[in-house]
Amino acid sequence: MIGIKNVGNTCYLNSGVQSLLALDSMKQLILDDEVVKRLESNFKKEPKERTRLVYSFWLLSRDILKGVKPNPNRFISSLWSLYPHLSDYTQQDSVEFVQLLLDSIHEELKIQIEPEASTSDDDQTKIQKIEADETPPVLDEPNKKVDGKPQVSGDPNNLYKQLIPKHDASTKIPKQKYTSPIQEKFGGFLQSELKCNQCGTPSNCVDPFFDISLSMPDENPQEHDENIFKKVYKLLKSVVSSLPLLNLLLCGQTYSLLQLLVLFFSRQPLDEDMNCEACKCKRSGSKKFRVLKVPDVLCFHIKRFSHTRYSFLFNYSFLQKRTNHVTFPSEINVDGTTYKLKSVVNHHGSSLAGGHYTSFVIDKLFGWWLCDDKYTKKVALEDVESSEVYLLFYEKVHE
Repeated sequence: MIGIKNVGNTCYLNSGVQSLLALDSMKQLILDDEVVKRLESNFKKEPKERTRLVYSFWLLSRDILKGVKPNPNRFISSLWSLYPHLSDYTQQDSVEFVQLLLDSIHEELKIQIEPEASTSDDDQTKIQKIEADETPPVLDEPNKKVDGKPQVSGDPNNLYKQLIPKHDASTKIPKQKYTSPIQEKFGGFLQSELKCNQCGTPSNCVDPFFDISLSMPDENPQEHDENIFKKVYKLLKSVVSSLPLLNLLLCGQTYSLLQLLVLFFSRQPLDEDMNCEACKCKRSGSKKFRVLKVPDVLCFHIKRFSHTRYSFLFNYSFLQKRTNHVTFPSEINVDGTTYKLKSVVNHHGSSLAGGHYTSFVIDKLFGWWLCDDKYTKKVALEDVESSEVYLLFYEKVHE
């Protein structure tokens, strides 16, 4: 396993690249000679900043996959040129980096879809969703908990099958003008349904996604009127969050990936009033998500950072990290299809602007590896399962 050197707070980048290269879909794309020829042609004809970024990512990735010691400088320079807000040698968000990189590759490799090709019966039979009139195994109430946890019951495998969706050829995904290898492997479609609390009129919107962001249940109110002792506790918690033993005592509830999915797919009250077309005014409402199309690569983002407001003598707000442990399986079953865990990105520390990123990746022959910048080490599955997970990559198993 080849590591990538850190040139100054670039661990967010290194962990994201290693996690993507653990996926068979990405490896096949990187090693596809036709794709390489196309990128080389684009680079010679019109070396735009995006083209430079994608081409340099290809060169970096091919070195890593071939076991050659990589030099990330060209890729980093191209990244910073296209996205200047990443270029000040400060810590960045690995989730944002992965999203920007996948979007850049998609834009560079996309091709126009012929009109007749996007409406075939064969394509429509591949569309999947949770049926609108079927209630998945979610909470009876949006935030129903026992000891602060979302409640699920039954066989986890069956629950995953129902949460992420069932076949229904009657639901159509909006026609797409373009497609790409990234869209075909990483791209899914998510339907959000808003419902008016007054008249019950629904309003649906369908959006593409490369990842699903999963929130943890609220353990505390958004606004706190704290005394000095609680403030000291918060400070102590932030200081020791990177120390495993003390962090274990202070990190709070443990949740499972399944519980976070249950919460995500349950109906939730809207934070703000919605515009109801039937009532012709703003009304309180609720929202509910359904997956319309499941991609070959399922990426789950565990939302660990949120703005928290406090008032003690004065009001202030800061970005707080949720250090709760999240458990996750090594494989899940989605509507009869097996998805295996291929890689994990971890965030260590108490701040999004600081801390450190590492990743765990799996090799078919040698098992799990820790990638910590240029340092790599073989590890056990237990090490992966006990990590402070931030991103999870599952990939469809093809028979």
